[in-house]
Amino acid sequence: MTTSTICTSCVSSYTLIGNTCIFSCASSCRTCFGTSSTCTSCYSGSYLNGSTCVSCSSNCLTCSLSSTNCLSCITGYNITPMLVPTPTYLNYCAQSCFDGYYLSAASTCLPCTPPCARCITTSTTCTSCTPFYSLTASNTCSPNSCDVSC
Repeated sequence: MTTSTICTSCVSSYTLIGNTCIFSCASSCRTCFGTSSTCTSCYSGSYLNGSTCVSCSSNCLTCSLSSTNCLSCITGYNITPMLVPTPTYLNYCAQSCFDGYYLSAASTCLPCTPPCARCITTSTTCTSCTPFYSLTASNTCSPNSCDVSC
């Protein structure tokens, strides 16, 4: 014998779909366990902090560990590593790279290879050099040559 129940409303944490009550997570949770607000995963734009989904900072598309540790950025922004990383602030999203970094094809700011002080396109395509080096016509840095008067 089968008993069927036709629902017209549901208790908290359940959503009425057709005539059936289905367990549903809080709107901030992608998945949950036990209660609707005990998140086990989050939607893009949030990260899991314990069992709560927390929004990423405004320019981050995705983040991890903290709202300011960006894994990807919104259009027009690039992953930029912190010059002095902290445990909760490793990468952020910026519109341009710091001096000493170039924008890679993957829209990530990567460091120039010394003796490049500034570079474009690759880590070794220099636009300026560190002290005691000169920029060559091929956009590399060459050691300064000194004569007896140096």
